Amino acid sequence: MKAILLFGILAIVPMVARANDSSFEGVGGSMRPTRGENTAIRMVRETVVLTTNADDYSTRADFVFSNETGRAQNVSMGFPEGNFGDVSSDGPMKTSGFRGFKTLVDGRPFVAKRTILREMDSSGFDTYWIKTVAFAPHQTRHVRVEFRSPYGGSNDWGMTNSLSYSFTGANWRGNVGESVLEVRVTQPGLWRAVGFGSNRKILPFALSSDKNSATFRRVWKNWNAQDDVTFGLERSTPFWRKDTTGYDSGGFTMKTVLATQTVRVGPKPKELDDSQGVPTEGFTYNNTFYVGVNYLTSKLDMWGDEHTPKFESKLTFAQATGFDLRAGKLRIQGREGDSVLRINGKAIATGTPVITTRSYGTRMLYVPFAPLGRELGWKLTLKGERMFSLERGNWQG
Repeated sequence: MKAILLFGILAIVPMVARANDSSFEGVGGSMRPTRGENTAIRMVRETVVLTTNADDYSTRADFVFSNETGRAQNVSMGFPEGNFGDVSSDGPMKTSGFRGFKTLVDGRPFVAKRTILREMDSSGFDTYWIKTVAFAPHQTRHVRVEFRSPYGGSNDWGMTNSLSYSFTGANWRGNVGESVLEVRVTQPGLWRAVGFGSNRKILPFALSSDKNSATFRRVWKNWNAQDDVTFGLERSTPFWRKDTTGYDSGGFTMKTVLATQTVRVGPKPKELDDSQGVPTEGFTYNNTFYVGVNYLTSKLDMWGDEHTPKFESKLTFAQATGFDLRAGKLRIQGREGDSVLRINGKAIATGTPVITTRSYGTRMLYVPFAPLGRELGWKLTLKGERMFSLERGNWQG
């Protein structure tokens, strides 16, 4: 039996949106009847398109409703607006998380009133855009909602940006015949993406792309239209890899990495640069595995915590893009463009140079790992195309 609740049914608030280390604004959901279950009107179809912009993303939701009875109906519909995460404040939102909200009925602009509840309701929302739509007997009507909202994000699963939509259409008559969710990426670069639903369930998306855009698409058929979908998206580097033995190597993070799809939009740059993103751990480039100097510092700190006596690493940078990394008795020095590392004062040929890329004006350095491993006894294992494990082997610090 469907619950009779103000503004619709009980919905699970998006998991990432509520995480303490997350931020998320402007979470929207399916159009729903404002009071309980509507036994006359059926949601026939719902098509949702989320399109990435430079600083936010656009949502366009198209609904097809049908009056399944021989009587005229006046239906009050509410489109939910949520603002979750660290960015939200206590109590109802005074300022909308949506930008440029508008709604249309059968292609014509329609006025919707933004209504704030006294407190968040059982479905996890405290704000709705409400309008009343008239249906003639057996009439089919098309409703559209459009708005923009900021990206969300969370450290909980290793994605810097996320887009969200809540399917909450179970209070209409019967099942929804079809729901479609598309995420369209139009900014140039190499992207990695993954979607999941309620309870951290990974959702596979079909991927299509051309030189100007990429589209991730998922379809649900004849269902109760009840799920919270979060789609993680971030720029990537060629052959990026994640350390299964690092600080951020929890089961859900690894599950996310394994399910991630990678796609390029636009031409491939000749060199590593901003458009390919900045790796935080390791990646393969020109058949060489590189590890980030900053990440290596944190790795040495982790090993130092396991050592007796404990030690901490210290990293300093020279003006001419060189670095000096010390940890316990270990000292590693290198410089951008050089094919030599100095390890405890000994010059070690690397075969390939130390490389850099920029992140918001800050240079990031990466060193070929092979000579470090040979000299220090560190153990590297590449796992598939997306993961690696870096262990200290017989190195004692």
